[in-house]
Amino acid sequence: MLRRLPQVLALLTLSGASFALRAQGADGDDGTAITARASWALLATGCASERPRYFTANESEHCRVMSLRELTVDGDTAWYLARYRRRLQGEIQGQRDSVDYDELLLVARPLGSVNVWLRWQWRRDRSIEFLDTLSWDRTSSGVFLSLTTCLNGTGGCAQHYLHRERGQWVIVRQAFISALANRLPPDHALHKGQRIDLARMEGTWPVARSADGNCCPSLEVSFRLRLKGSVLELAEMSALRPVSPR
Repeated sequence: MLRRLPQVLALLTLSGASFALRAQGADGDDGTAITARASWALLATGCASERPRYFTANESEHCRVMSLRELTVDGDTAWYLARYRRRLQGEIQGQRDSVDYDELLLVARPLGSVNVWLRWQWRRDRSIEFLDTLSWDRTSSGVFLSLTTCLNGTGGCAQHYLHRERGQWVIVRQAFISALANRLPPDHALHKGQRIDLARMEGTWPVARSADGNCCPSLEVSFRLRLKGSVLELAEMSALRPVSPR
């Protein structure tokens, strides 16, 4: 399978048809603001976005709609999230190959309209990174869309959040991660396997000591969060304790 270099994360602020992008640094998310119109029928039956340009000759595509869910309704506009699995086949440098993508589209549909507006796109080559879980919660702070992405072959996963409040979508900056790491004792580090419940604004995170094996952190920490603007901050952190059975 051919490989692509990871792209930079773009932070997205969405208000009606207006977007602002800010570079955040490479952490595996290539979300992009887009403005394009498509039919509702196409969105529900095939990939409504333009296909990626990867191969140089004899290219073909198969697209599967994994899900299409309504997230929220604001005034006269309903917001949907489409999840696709795309496979491209073709030739590059004389060699036949294929590449598989996970893709998400954030879509605005005026109520009763046969057309939709594509507003945000997330797409990754599954040989590098794949979309593991996708969920959304309606909380007192607004609607949260949560993406868990994993690097292929490493077991390492990360969570990314879109938040909608007062008519805007924003990507949430997770300041609490560095705050947790900075409060750990020497020779302790955050490990993979964190669990975060945005509805309750709380979570747990495995912690490894330098003597622990890579597979098996011996400790964990619980914490509470607060949302300040578009930033998830650490509100409270428990003492370290042995890992709970799962």
